[in-house]
Amino acid sequence: QVDVPFVVYDINSKTIFLGSDKALYDPGDSVEIDIVIPDLSASSGVLTITSPSGKVNTKTISTVSSLNRVHFDGITSSEIGTYTVRFDYGGNIATKTFDVLIESLAKPTLSEFDIDIFLDKSQYRPGEIINATIITSKLIENNISYWFEDPSGNNSEQISFVNYASDTFTIPHISEINSLQGSWKIHVKYGTVESFAVFSISGEPVYSEKTHVGVPNWIRNNAHWWIEEQITDDDFATGLEFMIKEKIILIPNLVPSDSSEAQIPNWVKNTARWWADGLISDQEFVNAIKFLVISDIIQV
Repeated sequence: QVDVPFVVYDINSKTIFLGSDKALYDPGDSVEIDIVIPDLSASSGVLTITSPSGKVNTKTISTVSSLNRVHFDGITSSEIGTYTVRFDYGGNIATKTFDVLIESLAKPTLSEFDIDIFLDKSQYRPGEIINATIITSKLIENNISYWFEDPSGNNSEQISFVNYASDTFTIPHISEINSLQGSWKIHVKYGTVESFAVFSISGEPVYSEKTHVGVPNWIRNNAHWWIEEQITDDDFATGLEFMIKEKIILIPNLVPSDSSEAQIPNWVKNTARWWADGLISDQEFVNAIKFLVISDIIQV
């Protein structure tokens, strides 16, 4: 049995954290739920586990310390799929998920896999750049998704990108000028494993002309592979879409292409090669791609 701990950094005192001893269980396994409450404000809370079909199992948990471990026996015996865990405590809610799969159907590496999220700081101003460094224990597939949860519990659109060879990479995200102030989360999902980190947004806004975002290294790696024809135009376009969504490339009123496939002329590889080889700066590369997208030379 390999423990898959939850890992969260930059916590604030009103946040509750949930973890489980594994992210993936076989049918019939017992489940251990770990509840961390940095600020004890009530004598008990309600822990609910909902099965894939919607069956609910509820326990009242006496919170005698900041760390509480709860064991469930037999809860995984009846159904295969994703279970949702929820803990209500003192007006705060924490959630997580775990999966129950037949061993022969499970990916062999998932039980040994986890995600760590490191933020460059714990508090940001509206419009400021949030740099989240993601470290994965191993590579299991290409697509990684992430999204943000605001203080009201609303989730942003999920953003996915392709990660081919690196187990450490950075997500740069410019927060909105009108972001709700308070406690936020960034969620990251890789395969069936999901983790999150907590940060806060408060203070006076920072406007875009005062910020600078570097292009993530994984996009530079993609450029090398694209030049060498190890990945397709669509794969490289995924990185360009990421930069547009994250405002690294600012393109007002961009209308998405109707084409199901990216259309990138071969000569654009010269620009990518110059940037990947360090002959032009990140800003020059971003400006070049912005011009090509606006001019409809590149369609993404």
